This record gives sequence, structure tokens and C-alpha cells, in this order.
Amino acid sequence: MSAFISKLDPSLTWERLQYSVESQYFDRKSARIQPKDLAHHISAMANAAGGVIAIGIEDKNNEISGVSDIQENNLRKAPFEFLQKIPIHEVETIIAANGAKVLLFHVAPMPDDVIKCKDGEAYLRVADSSRRLNSEQLLELEYSKGIRSYESQILKDASLEDLDHDLIEEYCKILELNGSSPLDILKARGLSKQKGEDWEITVAAILLFG
Repeated sequence: MSAFISKLDPSLTWERLQYSVESQYFDRKSARIQPKDLAHHISAMANAAGGVIAIGIEDKNNEISGVSDIQENNLRKAPFEFLQKIPIHEVETIIAANGAKVLLFHVAPMPDDVIKCKDGEAYLRVADSSRRLNSEQLLELEYSKGIRSYESQILKDASLEDLDHDLIEEYCKILELNGSSPLDILKARGLSKQKGEDWEITVAAILLFG
């Protein structure tokens, strides 16, 4: 079984699917994988450089055990049910010589988005593993993709008292915003955010009016 078998990735053969070492761009999973766990791997590849997830091949002995119709139905729905945003992907069905069905999830990289699960967690493909990102790692990923800027980050130890209100009022006069309160101006420009009864301020607010 060495013929090329994928219409979407001509480099794939049965030999490669069964026996190649898992890598940054390739992962092999049993059909017993839960849809939620599959969503984690899709998130990881979409947040990195993309890749292929082959489902229906056993990890331990490389046996092509296949995917049932019910399993296929549930797995195809995984990105829609467990991810906040659906990454670009295609699902390809191929049939082995023993009649077993294997699913290939072709996941495209998402350079301008961070693909998160509906519980807020995000994953990143690193070599041959999908790693859950902690809050700092997620923030770094958002910075690297240009989704979030350092200036928009909330400063937890800062408050409105740390700002020069005379400077804010001068800013309002320059822009002829005399009818607006300083707090309204900060909020409208994303320099402050309300959290319950308290107000948080951003790095940009400190840089401008600290």
C-alpha cells in the first residue's frame, strides 16, 4: 500500500500514514479519540503551521483499525461544537485495503487568529505534541499574531488615581471634546475598562496620561 492516496496532499501514502514519525505537521490518532480531544489538536495545528491529523490508525501498533460511521459523524462535528472559531480545514475520507475508513483532517495555519476552545483554552503544536497554553503563553501568541498589542494590556496594579487628570482634560480640549467626561474619553478609546464597580486602565493610558 504505497500509492499516493490523498487528493489534498499528494505526499501522503499508506506507508507514511502508518509508519512515519509524528511531527510538527502530522499526528496519528485512534478512532477512539473523543471529539473534544480532537478539537484540542485542531486548535494546536491551526495556531501553529497547520498539518494533517489521521484518525483511524492505532498509535501503538500502527494498525489501520478504521472509523465507524457514527465516529465519523461525531468527529466531523468536533470543530463546530468545541471551538470558538472554526479554522480553515478539510476532512478527507480514504479507504484502506482491508476496507477500513480513515479520516484525514487537513488543518490550515491561521496566522491572523488564535483558535481557542469554547472553554477559553488554546493549544499550540510544538514538534510532535499539542500543548495547552497558559495565560502568559496565550498572550505571547496573540502578540506574535498581531491580535493584541502590548499597549492594550491591562495593568493590574494601576488605577485611575495614577493618571494626570489635568492632562486628560487638556487632551479633551485639544480634540474639542469638552462635553465629555475624562472617564468617557478613556473608555471610548479603549484606555480604560470597567470591571464590576472598579475601573482598570491599560498600558497606553499610563504612557499617555501617567
